[in-house]
Amino acid sequence: MPERLASMAVFGCVADKCGFASVDTLRRTFAKHVGVTPAAYRKCHRVPEN
Repeated sequence: MPERLASMAVFGCVADKCGFASVDTLRRTFAKHVGVTPAAYRKCHRVPEN
């Protein structure tokens, strides 16, 4: 669970630095333009750990 909280904090920083008013706005915009949510995108494009 701490990893998820850290990931959410990073996502919040990304949203802020990109000029989005909130994480939810970034998620909706990402899903609209990419066709999947950020979580689904990360799951499909995850780099395997060694």
